[in-house]
Amino acid sequence: MKKNRYKNKKFLYIILIGIFIILLLYFILTNNTYLNNTKGLSASLFNISVKKNKNIDNAEINNLKKEIEDLKKINNIDELLTDKIVINAVVIKRSTPYWHNIITINKGKKDNVKKGYAVMNDSGLVGEVIIVNKNSSEVKLITNTDNNYISAKFNYNNKDYYGLIKRYNVINNELY
Repeated sequence: MKKNRYKNKKFLYIILIGIFIILLLYFILTNNTYLNNTKGLSASLFNISVKKNKNIDNAEINNLKKEIEDLKKINNIDELLTDKIVINAVVIKRSTPYWHNIITINKGKKDNVKKGYAVMNDSGLVGEVIIVNKNSSEVKLITNTDNNYISAKFNYNNKDYYGLIKRYNVINNELY
């Protein structure tokens, strides 16, 4: 008898919760304009706190930008890597006979890619854009065995050096 009573209470609770959820959904769906135009205390407090958070975020962003500019001046830095425009791309073609020479990526003129752009991955320089099509681009890799050069800027002992990358030795991991 006790088990039956417990099942009846459980069933009653489930029905009551279901009715409550249905009524709540009905109220929300039918009174959507009322909810949007509510001037109640909780709604106004929520709006004020959201506005304050946005103002705080904007102030923090402006302070951080100013700090970055100050640090750039102190360290005589003209530009940062974050100042560069980054276009993420995926390799869509790589020829087997020319594995170390040229790849095709899925970004082109429509994505503002231009001939001569440097192509990098998380390990560093990969190559240079040599041909730009509407939806794709061809990249000459630094592992290219041709006698073409890629211009590069190096920093060694806090001094900038400019040079040309002639080739890359995959076995020794060396640039020439």
